[in-house]
Amino acid sequence: MIEYKISDRIIPNELDCFFQDWKSPPSPEIKGKLLNGADLIITARENGRLIGFLTAISDGVMHAFITLIEVLEGNQGKRYMKFRTPNLKNEKFIKDIIKINQ
Repeated sequence: MIEYKISDRIIPNELDCFFQDWKSPPSPEIKGKLLNGADLIITARENGRLIGFLTAISDGVMHAFITLIEVLEGNQGKRYMKFRTPNLKNEKFIKDIIKINQ
């Protein structure tokens, strides 16, 4: 079963399996900055193992922008891999669901 969490902590070495198909994958230092600079991180974990995550930045009032969605290769294209994006002002889930690799 997949568990989704808002503002879940990601340990930088959990990202070692991500960015595999990138022409120039980010260095460990950049990955740390990526996590620290995000206003929001939503994770997807299966049996405690990170299988996907989303980062976003926000103006804190009305708008949030998804800056990155990464899903482990073995989990890409599966319809169950969904992130529910929160309303960043009041932390309630909004109706929109982002389906990854439909």
